Amino acid sequence: MKTKILTRLSCLTLLSLLAACGGATTPSSQTTPPESQSSELPSSVSALLSSECNSRPTPQTINATVNGTPYHYTETLAEQDEGHEIASGTHLLAANKVGRLVFKPSTDGKVVWGARKWALAGTQPESNTALGNITIRSETISNEAQVVVNHPNNSIPIRYEVCLVVLGPADWEAHLTNETGDITSENHSGLITTDNNTGDTIIAQNGPGFITATTNTGDIIATGDSRGGVNLVTNTGSIISTLTNAGVSLQTVSQLQTETGNIILNLADGFGFNLTASTNTGDITVPSFFPTPTEHNTGFTFSTEANGGGATLSLHTNTGSINIVAQ
Repeated sequence: MKTKILTRLSCLTLLSLLAACGGATTPSSQTTPPESQSSELPSSVSALLSSECNSRPTPQTINATVNGTPYHYTETLAEQDEGHEIASGTHLLAANKVGRLVFKPSTDGKVVWGARKWALAGTQPESNTALGNITIRSETISNEAQVVVNHPNNSIPIRYEVCLVVLGPADWEAHLTNETGDITSENHSGLITTDNNTGDTIIAQNGPGFITATTNTGDIIATGDSRGGVNLVTNTGSIISTLTNAGVSLQTVSQLQTETGNIILNLADGFGFNLTASTNTGDITVPSFFPTPTEHNTGFTFSTEANGGGATLSLHTNTGSINIVAQ
């Protein structure tokens, strides 16, 4: 049975966006640029905002009645860039509310961040004023460098979105959170934890740091050092985990778990670990040199010791299939 990766459907209307997504975006089709404001940005994040935050929210035509009040208008978009540097700390907290969150390594031992903020309302002056409701707290507390976005919840007649890009030391412990929107982390080597309510999580680890990623609705794609271990959990979504660094053993108990979705595990050559896998509804596909999975009712179970063993790696999906691939 071929493994199919579930993908999260985009929200295409504002009403579904407000009810379910709160801030999903599509590339803007408007022909005139938004009303823009800007402040002086750190040079290291200025170009990143242009590349990582170039998908603006699309203005919608609103025809709705909220609490007895009718609203009929076409949104206007206001945009503002903001950024700052945090010179001290030993670990990082970055938190967004609606929109993308991107983390990349810095080279100078400091945390530098940039944010592209958007507000959409019925008139341009209202949108411009609404930008002031988006605040970004940037400070160090107990050696934790914190970048935290806040704004009112999205509701007619105003909605908000922020694309937050953070640069920090690659070996710092990092905690990334988002309420609605994707989280992306690249080339981090230390311990990393991500929490997401609605959105995909993509982590490319470059070192033995343990990866913890949880999301309520969204896919998780994580690549990490085989020694470090992973804890990847989603309620509705699929998981792809690639463990690199051939010939080593798993050092920490790990798991991949989803209620509804498929799991793909890509293994480095000679990777030592103890494996358990189970599905309630779905197949388990394993390399030819692994034992045959055991069928039970509509699902399968499987366990083995690979390449001398190591810590236990558990895979489970309630509704979906598991595919284990030896690279």
